[in-house]
Amino acid sequence: MSRNSVTSKVLKVMSIFTGVESVGILCSIIKNKLVALWLSAVGIGLFTIFNQVIDTTSYLTSLGLRQSSVRDIAQSRGDESRLQRMIATVRLWSVLAGLAGALLLTALARPLAEVILGDAGLWWNFVILGGVMLFNALYAGENSIFQGTENYTRLARTGLETALTGLAVSIPMYRWLGDDSVVYSILAYALTGCAFAWFNRNRSFPYRLAAVSELRQGMGFVRLGACMSVAAFVNTLMQLIFVSWLNVRVSTAEAGLYGAGITLVVRYTGLIFNSVGMEFYPRISANSESGRRVQAFVSHEVSLLLMIFTPLVLMLYLFLPLVIRLLYTGEFMVMEPMVAIGMLSVLFRCVSMVMSYTMVAKGRGVMYMVIESADASVGLVLCIILYRIWGLAGIGVALVVWHFIYMLVQWIVYRKEFRLYLAKDTIRLLISSTAVCGLALVARRYLSDVVWMPLLMLTVVCYCCMFVRMLRKRGVIRKIRRERS
Repeated sequence: MSRNSVTSKVLKVMSIFTGVESVGILCSIIKNKLVALWLSAVGIGLFTIFNQVIDTTSYLTSLGLRQSSVRDIAQSRGDESRLQRMIATVRLWSVLAGLAGALLLTALARPLAEVILGDAGLWWNFVILGGVMLFNALYAGENSIFQGTENYTRLARTGLETALTGLAVSIPMYRWLGDDSVVYSILAYALTGCAFAWFNRNRSFPYRLAAVSELRQGMGFVRLGACMSVAAFVNTLMQLIFVSWLNVRVSTAEAGLYGAGITLVVRYTGLIFNSVGMEFYPRISANSESGRRVQAFVSHEVSLLLMIFTPLVLMLYLFLPLVIRLLYTGEFMVMEPMVAIGMLSVLFRCVSMVMSYTMVAKGRGVMYMVIESADASVGLVLCIILYRIWGLAGIGVALVVWHFIYMLVQWIVYRKEFRLYLAKDTIRLLISSTAVCGLALVARRYLSDVVWMPLLMLTVVCYCCMFVRMLRKRGVIRKIRRERS
């Protein structure tokens, strides 16, 4: 597969998911705005806490099936019989993982309410979240099948329908149920996601669960997924510890401000990372035995992400106060330094995220688990220490330092363990993008608006022109136009 065709395919898939994610972002913006208006920062704080509980429990019980099973499904595409068995096995493991999560949260509902919310009488929230775990597991199982079989249209349609329906159902809850609406809204999204995944499933793969005797067929992706799950569990556990620390030691409102900032820096940018990963992960998994192809794919993907994110970071610097006021309220302006500084970490994530797929594609689960777990612990320590020094702005600094360290670790593993290299052009692009965004952050802080804003606008235009020139040089724009016509 040539570089031109890879770029065209990546952008085509990314355009599908970026369009869907744009609608998802719009729905999220509306949701956050209504929650901020009707429930204030306390509502945002509850969303942050409950979502952290769901993520932590999911990573503990799901065995990482959402990601690890994609690898086996992608490698089974050449054998129809094997693919059918693999899909049935994935569905059975998804049911078992969902039931495990539901039972665990239900059993621990009272102590969790006491420790996290400070009131054992709120145990019913965690019982409802137990139901969310089951529906989310079924939804994730079908999505992994969509991705592994490269059925991106059905995957995108499911996400779009879930976002729109979940928001429509949730709005009346926010208005009339107050803080109690938070947990019911999360349940509504889980139910609609499960329903639409079932409706959009590929009928050529009959919905049958594998027999218990066939469970062994899934042990390969279960072992890899278990390592990924442990790593993700430790990561979300560290985040849950930090947000609970903020909630208890400072206030629920402060936890809400932190959650809103993380949404801008991590979750919204993560939508683009996820869109690119939807196509990249199956591709690199199918070619994991060829070091030359893996090296070319990784360098290409990093360069593409840097060309996309650099102008986006600069544009956010231009309009950050407006973005915060539009998404939330003036009450949330105190998180502006955290977001501005933290956005620099996105550039380092462009490298580390792509390189981390190499370990997963090659089945190096234990290595992945150790690195990710250690990284999460470092992140927790950095966030607590720097928050105590500089408040919310310190969290932004912690994100930059944290992801820079993680990028270096991934780079060392990529070079020493797999004997792979990043292209020199990619390294130069990383250095120049980091320098430009860093200087823009300093200029925004110390120069007057009439000086730094025109310079930033000019820089954004230059990067956009460079990106378009790269696409023209590779014939991507011409190919996309030809496909559309």
